Amino acid sequence: MRLEENKILTHLKQLSFYSLSFQPNFYGYFPDSGRLFVMFLMISMSASHVLLKVIGCSLMLRMNQTWFIIYMASDQSMYFLYKLLRGDWRYGLRVLGAASLIVSVICRVSIKIIVDFTLIIHYRHPFDLGGIYWSTNIVLNQAFCFVSVYLYRKYSAEMTKTNSTDTSATDNGTLDGIDSSQVTTPPTLPLVELVIGLFVLSMLSFGFFLSRINKEYLVTFYDPRTASQFLCDNWRNGISDKERFYVFSKHPSLYESINKELKDWLSENWSKWEEEREDWFTAKVIGKIPSELLPEKFSCKLGVDVKGRRKSIDAMIKAEEKEVVVEKARRASAAQIVPSE
Repeated sequence: MRLEENKILTHLKQLSFYSLSFQPNFYGYFPDSGRLFVMFLMISMSASHVLLKVIGCSLMLRMNQTWFIIYMASDQSMYFLYKLLRGDWRYGLRVLGAASLIVSVICRVSIKIIVDFTLIIHYRHPFDLGGIYWSTNIVLNQAFCFVSVYLYRKYSAEMTKTNSTDTSATDNGTLDGIDSSQVTTPPTLPLVELVIGLFVLSMLSFGFFLSRINKEYLVTFYDPRTASQFLCDNWRNGISDKERFYVFSKHPSLYESINKELKDWLSENWSKWEEEREDWFTAKVIGKIPSELLPEKFSCKLGVDVKGRRKSIDAMIKAEEKEVVVEKARRASAAQIVPSE
Protein backbone atom coordinates (compact mmCIF):
# COMPACT_ATOMS: atom_id res chain seq x y z
CA MET A 1 0.00 0.00 0.00
CA ARG A 2 2.81 2.42 0.85
CA LEU A 3 4.49 1.84 -2.52
CA GLU A 4 1.21 2.43 -4.35
CA GLU A 5 0.71 5.68 -2.44
CA ASN A 6 4.23 6.81 -3.35
CA LYS A 7 3.62 6.11 -7.04
CA ILE A 8 0.23 7.87 -7.00
CA LEU A 9 1.79 10.93 -5.37
CA THR A 10 4.52 10.94 -8.01
CA HIS A 11 1.91 10.66 -10.74
CA LEU A 12 -0.07 13.56 -9.29
CA LYS A 13 3.10 15.61 -9.10
CA GLN A 14 3.60 15.02 -12.82
CA LEU A 15 0.10 16.31 -13.54
CA SER A 16 0.15 19.34 -11.26
CA PHE A 17 -0.26 22.65 -13.06
CA TYR A 18 2.41 24.31 -10.91
CA SER A 19 5.07 21.72 -11.77
CA LEU A 20 4.28 21.70 -15.47
CA SER A 21 4.23 25.50 -15.59
CA PHE A 22 7.54 26.22 -13.92
CA GLN A 23 9.57 23.12 -14.84
CA PRO A 24 8.02 21.69 -18.02
CA ASN A 25 11.33 20.10 -19.07
CA PHE A 26 11.32 17.85 -16.01
CA TYR A 27 7.68 17.08 -15.18
CA GLY A 28 5.38 15.45 -17.70
CA TYR A 29 7.00 12.11 -18.55
CA PHE A 30 3.68 10.24 -18.24
CA PRO A 31 2.34 9.37 -21.72
CA ASP A 32 -1.15 10.36 -22.83
CA SER A 33 -2.09 6.69 -23.24
CA GLY A 34 -1.13 3.58 -21.27
CA ARG A 35 -0.77 5.43 -17.98
CA LEU A 36 -2.09 2.51 -15.95
CA PHE A 37 0.60 0.23 -17.37
CA VAL A 38 3.29 2.83 -16.62
CA MET A 39 1.96 3.07 -13.06
CA PHE A 40 2.17 -0.72 -12.74
CA LEU A 41 5.79 -0.66 -13.98
CA MET A 42 6.66 2.01 -11.42
CA ILE A 43 5.20 -0.09 -8.61
CA SER A 44 6.95 -3.22 -9.89
CA MET A 45 10.41 -1.70 -10.17
CA SER A 46 10.05 0.08 -6.81
CA ALA A 47 8.83 -3.04 -5.01
CA SER A 48 11.64 -5.21 -6.41
CA HIS A 49 14.26 -2.55 -5.67
CA VAL A 50 13.06 -2.03 -2.10
CA LEU A 51 13.00 -5.79 -1.46
CA LEU A 52 16.58 -6.08 -2.70
CA LYS A 53 17.65 -3.23 -0.44
CA VAL A 54 15.86 -4.69 2.58
CA ILE A 55 17.33 -8.16 1.97
CA GLY A 56 20.83 -6.71 1.70
CA CYS A 57 20.45 -4.68 4.90
CA SER A 58 18.88 -7.60 6.79
CA LEU A 59 21.71 -9.97 5.87
CA MET A 60 24.33 -7.40 6.81
CA LEU A 61 22.65 -6.77 10.17
CA ARG A 62 22.43 -10.52 10.85
CA MET A 63 26.16 -10.88 10.30
CA ASN A 64 27.43 -7.81 12.09
CA GLN A 65 25.80 -4.52 13.08
CA THR A 66 29.12 -2.69 12.82
CA TRP A 67 29.48 -3.69 9.19
CA PHE A 68 26.00 -2.33 8.49
CA ILE A 69 26.79 1.00 10.18
CA ILE A 70 30.03 1.26 8.19
CA TYR A 71 28.15 0.55 4.95
CA MET A 72 25.45 3.16 5.64
CA ALA A 73 28.04 5.76 6.65
CA SER A 74 30.14 5.00 3.56
CA ASP A 75 27.13 5.19 1.28
CA GLN A 76 26.12 8.60 2.65
CA SER A 77 29.73 9.82 2.60
CA MET A 78 30.13 8.89 -1.06
CA TYR A 79 26.93 10.79 -1.87
CA PHE A 80 28.05 13.87 0.06
CA LEU A 81 31.50 13.71 -1.54
CA TYR A 82 29.87 13.62 -4.96
CA LYS A 83 27.80 16.71 -4.10
CA LEU A 84 30.76 18.54 -2.55
CA LEU A 85 33.10 17.94 -5.48
CA ARG A 86 30.48 19.34 -7.85
CA GLY A 87 29.66 22.33 -5.64
CA ASP A 88 26.12 21.03 -5.29
CA TRP A 89 25.88 20.22 -1.58
CA ARG A 90 23.60 23.10 -0.51
CA TYR A 91 19.89 22.27 -0.69
CA GLY A 92 17.70 24.66 -2.66
CA LEU A 93 15.31 25.72 0.10
CA ARG A 94 15.40 29.47 0.59
CA VAL A 95 16.75 29.33 4.14
CA LEU A 96 19.38 31.99 4.81
CA GLY A 97 22.28 32.15 7.25
CA ALA A 98 23.82 29.30 9.22
CA ALA A 99 20.46 27.52 9.34
CA SER A 100 20.90 26.80 5.63
CA LEU A 101 23.85 24.51 6.38
CA ILE A 102 21.88 22.48 8.93
CA VAL A 103 18.81 22.27 6.70
CA SER A 104 20.96 21.18 3.74
CA VAL A 105 22.55 18.32 5.68
CA ILE A 106 19.20 17.12 7.06
CA CYS A 107 17.52 17.28 3.65
CA ARG A 108 20.37 15.55 1.84
CA VAL A 109 20.56 12.68 4.33
CA SER A 110 16.78 12.27 4.50
CA ILE A 111 16.22 12.29 0.75
CA LYS A 112 19.05 9.80 0.16
CA ILE A 113 17.53 7.36 2.67
CA ILE A 114 14.03 7.88 1.24
CA VAL A 115 15.24 7.11 -2.28
CA ASP A 116 17.14 4.03 -1.09
CA PHE A 117 14.03 2.53 0.50
CA THR A 118 11.26 3.81 -1.80
CA LEU A 119 12.85 4.66 -5.17
CA ILE A 120 10.62 7.72 -5.58
CA ILE A 121 11.22 8.89 -9.14
CA HIS A 122 10.54 12.53 -8.31
CA TYR A 123 13.85 12.71 -6.41
CA ARG A 124 15.87 12.33 -9.60
CA HIS A 125 15.41 16.10 -9.79
CA PRO A 126 18.67 18.12 -9.90
CA PHE A 127 17.52 19.82 -6.70
CA ASP A 128 17.66 16.40 -5.00
CA LEU A 129 19.87 13.46 -6.07
CA GLY A 130 20.12 14.46 -9.71
CA GLY A 131 19.28 12.24 -12.66
CA ILE A 132 22.66 10.57 -13.12
CA TYR A 133 23.15 9.83 -9.40
CA TRP A 134 19.56 8.61 -9.01
CA SER A 135 20.12 6.02 -11.73
CA THR A 136 23.61 5.16 -10.45
CA ASN A 137 22.13 4.74 -6.98
CA ILE A 138 19.93 1.92 -8.29
CA VAL A 139 23.01 0.05 -9.50
CA LEU A 140 24.90 0.65 -6.24
CA ASN A 141 22.01 -0.59 -4.08
CA GLN A 142 21.55 -3.73 -6.13
CA ALA A 143 25.29 -4.41 -6.14
CA PHE A 144 25.20 -4.06 -2.34
CA CYS A 145 22.53 -6.75 -2.16
CA PHE A 146 24.62 -9.21 -4.20
CA VAL A 147 27.68 -8.49 -2.02
CA SER A 148 25.59 -9.04 1.11
CA VAL A 149 24.37 -12.41 -0.19
CA TYR A 150 27.93 -13.47 -1.03
CA LEU A 151 29.24 -12.48 2.41
CA TYR A 152 26.28 -14.08 4.15
CA ARG A 153 26.73 -17.41 2.33
CA LYS A 154 30.42 -17.37 3.19
CA TYR A 155 29.60 -16.49 6.80
CA SER A 156 26.94 -19.23 6.94
CA ALA A 157 29.34 -21.87 5.62
CA GLU A 158 32.04 -20.87 8.09
CA MET A 159 29.58 -20.86 10.97
CA THR A 160 28.31 -24.31 10.05
CA LYS A 161 31.86 -25.63 9.78
CA THR A 162 32.83 -24.08 13.09
CA ASN A 163 29.78 -25.50 14.89
CA SER A 164 30.54 -28.98 13.68
CA THR A 165 34.16 -28.90 14.87
CA ASP A 166 34.16 -26.74 17.95
CA THR A 167 30.90 -25.65 19.61
CA SER A 168 32.78 -23.32 21.94
CA ALA A 169 33.56 -21.02 19.03
CA THR A 170 29.91 -20.01 18.75
CA ASP A 171 29.38 -19.75 22.51
CA ASN A 172 32.30 -17.58 23.57
CA GLY A 173 34.44 -16.58 20.62
CA THR A 174 34.41 -14.66 17.40
CA LEU A 175 34.90 -15.62 13.78
CA ASP A 176 36.69 -13.31 11.35
CA GLY A 177 35.73 -10.26 13.42
CA ILE A 178 32.09 -11.37 13.65
CA ASP A 179 30.50 -11.61 17.08
CA SER A 180 29.27 -15.18 17.00
CA SER A 181 27.98 -15.26 20.56
CA GLN A 182 24.69 -13.71 19.52
CA VAL A 183 23.96 -15.76 16.41
CA THR A 184 23.01 -19.29 15.58
CA THR A 185 23.77 -21.33 12.52
CA PRO A 186 21.89 -19.59 9.69
CA PRO A 187 19.29 -21.71 7.92
CA THR A 188 19.67 -22.59 4.28
CA LEU A 189 17.66 -20.16 2.15
CA PRO A 190 17.33 -19.82 -1.65
CA LEU A 191 18.88 -16.35 -1.42
CA VAL A 192 20.74 -16.42 -4.71
CA GLU A 193 17.65 -17.44 -6.68
CA LEU A 194 15.49 -14.86 -4.88
CA VAL A 195 17.94 -12.01 -5.42
CA ILE A 196 18.52 -12.87 -9.07
CA GLY A 197 14.77 -13.05 -9.64
CA LEU A 198 14.18 -9.66 -8.02
CA PHE A 199 17.10 -8.17 -9.93
CA VAL A 200 15.72 -9.39 -13.27
CA LEU A 201 12.24 -8.11 -12.38
CA SER A 202 13.68 -4.73 -11.39
CA MET A 203 15.71 -4.34 -14.59
CA LEU A 204 12.86 -5.47 -16.85
CA SER A 205 10.41 -3.12 -15.13
CA PHE A 206 12.81 -0.21 -15.37
CA GLY A 207 13.57 -0.94 -19.01
CA PHE A 208 9.90 -1.19 -20.00
CA PHE A 209 9.18 1.94 -17.97
CA LEU A 210 11.78 3.95 -19.88
CA SER A 211 10.43 2.63 -23.17
CA ARG A 212 6.86 3.73 -22.38
CA ILE A 213 7.35 7.26 -21.02
CA ASN A 214 7.55 10.35 -23.20
CA LYS A 215 10.93 10.10 -24.91
CA GLU A 216 11.90 13.74 -24.42
CA TYR A 217 12.09 13.08 -20.68
CA LEU A 218 14.56 10.20 -20.88
CA VAL A 219 17.40 12.67 -20.39
CA THR A 220 16.09 13.49 -16.91
CA PHE A 221 17.14 10.01 -15.78
CA TYR A 222 20.81 10.64 -16.61
CA ASP A 223 20.91 14.45 -16.42
CA PRO A 224 24.35 15.44 -15.01
CA ARG A 225 23.39 19.05 -14.20
CA THR A 226 23.70 20.45 -10.70
CA ALA A 227 20.84 22.29 -8.98
CA SER A 228 22.45 25.62 -9.85
CA GLN A 229 22.88 24.70 -13.52
CA PHE A 230 19.30 23.47 -13.74
CA LEU A 231 17.88 26.59 -12.09
CA CYS A 232 19.89 28.93 -14.30
CA ASP A 233 18.88 27.02 -17.43
CA ASN A 234 15.27 27.11 -16.25
CA TRP A 235 15.47 30.91 -15.96
CA ARG A 236 17.11 31.37 -19.36
CA ASN A 237 14.56 29.11 -21.05
CA GLY A 238 11.54 30.59 -19.27
CA ILE A 239 8.78 31.75 -21.59
CA SER A 240 7.01 34.26 -19.36
CA ASP A 241 8.29 36.64 -16.70
CA LYS A 242 6.21 34.79 -14.12
CA GLU A 243 8.05 31.56 -14.92
CA ARG A 244 11.43 33.28 -14.79
CA PHE A 245 10.68 34.75 -11.35
CA TYR A 246 10.69 31.17 -10.05
CA VAL A 247 14.48 31.51 -9.74
CA PHE A 248 14.07 33.72 -6.65
CA SER A 249 12.18 31.00 -4.77
CA LYS A 250 15.47 29.14 -4.28
CA HIS A 251 18.58 29.83 -2.23
CA PRO A 252 20.55 32.81 -3.63
CA SER A 253 23.73 30.74 -3.96
CA LEU A 254 22.08 28.66 -6.69
CA TYR A 255 21.72 31.63 -9.05
CA GLU A 256 24.76 33.62 -7.93
CA SER A 257 26.52 32.87 -11.22
CA ILE A 258 23.90 34.82 -13.21
CA ASN A 259 23.43 37.76 -10.81
CA LYS A 260 24.51 40.28 -13.45
CA GLU A 261 22.01 38.88 -15.97
CA LEU A 262 19.28 38.94 -13.34
CA LYS A 263 20.02 42.52 -12.31
CA ASP A 264 19.93 43.71 -15.92
CA TRP A 265 16.70 41.85 -16.55
CA LEU A 266 15.03 43.31 -13.47
CA SER A 267 16.15 46.85 -14.34
CA GLU A 268 14.88 46.58 -17.90
CA ASN A 269 11.42 45.24 -16.97
CA TRP A 270 10.63 46.70 -13.54
CA SER A 271 8.75 49.76 -14.81
CA LYS A 272 6.64 47.57 -17.09
CA TRP A 273 5.70 45.23 -14.23
CA GLU A 274 4.72 48.15 -12.00
CA GLU A 275 2.50 49.58 -14.73
CA GLU A 276 0.84 46.27 -15.64
CA ARG A 277 0.41 45.23 -11.97
CA GLU A 278 -0.14 41.56 -12.79
CA ASP A 279 -1.37 39.37 -9.94
CA TRP A 280 1.91 37.45 -9.67
CA PHE A 281 4.03 40.59 -9.17
CA THR A 282 3.39 40.98 -5.44
CA ALA A 283 5.31 42.39 -2.49
CA LYS A 284 5.84 38.82 -1.27
CA VAL A 285 7.54 37.92 -4.55
CA ILE A 286 9.61 41.11 -4.49
CA GLY A 287 10.70 40.25 -0.95
CA LYS A 288 12.46 37.14 -2.23
CA ILE A 289 14.77 39.15 -4.48
CA PRO A 290 18.18 39.88 -2.89
CA SER A 291 18.47 43.61 -2.19
CA GLU A 292 21.64 43.92 -4.28
CA LEU A 293 19.72 42.82 -7.37
CA LEU A 294 16.84 45.29 -7.03
CA PRO A 295 16.79 48.17 -9.55
CA GLU A 296 18.42 51.29 -8.12
CA LYS A 297 15.32 53.50 -8.53
CA PHE A 298 13.13 51.07 -6.62
CA SER A 299 15.85 50.27 -4.09
CA CYS A 300 16.35 53.94 -3.21
CA LYS A 301 12.64 54.30 -2.44
CA LEU A 302 12.85 51.51 0.10
CA GLY A 303 15.80 52.81 2.12
CA VAL A 304 19.48 53.61 2.17
CA ASP A 305 20.68 50.32 3.66
CA VAL A 306 19.78 46.63 3.54
CA LYS A 307 18.02 46.70 6.92
CA GLY A 308 15.87 49.66 5.92
CA ARG A 309 14.91 48.06 2.62
CA ARG A 310 13.96 44.86 4.40
CA LYS A 311 11.66 46.76 6.76
CA SER A 312 10.03 48.58 3.87
CA ILE A 313 9.38 45.34 1.98
CA ASP A 314 7.99 43.69 5.14
CA ALA A 315 5.60 46.63 5.53
CA MET A 316 4.52 46.24 1.89
CA ILE A 317 3.86 42.54 2.44
CA LYS A 318 1.73 43.21 5.54
CA ALA A 319 -0.26 45.89 3.72
CA GLU A 320 -0.80 43.53 0.81
CA GLU A 321 -1.97 40.73 3.11
CA LYS A 322 -4.37 43.13 4.81
CA GLU A 323 -5.83 44.08 1.43
CA VAL A 324 -6.38 40.41 0.63
CA VAL A 325 -8.20 39.85 3.94
CA VAL A 326 -10.41 42.89 3.37
CA GLU A 327 -11.21 41.76 -0.17
CA LYS A 328 -12.14 38.26 1.03
CA ALA A 329 -14.39 39.73 3.71
CA ARG A 330 -16.07 42.00 1.14
CA ARG A 331 -16.74 39.06 -1.17
CA ALA A 332 -18.09 36.93 1.67
CA SER A 333 -20.40 39.76 2.73
CA ALA A 334 -21.62 40.23 -0.83
CA ALA A 335 -22.30 36.49 -1.18
CA GLN A 336 -24.55 36.57 1.90
CA ILE A 337 -26.81 39.24 0.45
CA VAL A 338 -29.96 37.56 -0.80
CA PRO A 339 -31.93 39.54 -3.35
CA SER A 340 -35.52 40.25 -2.24
CA GLU A 341 -38.33 38.77 -4.29
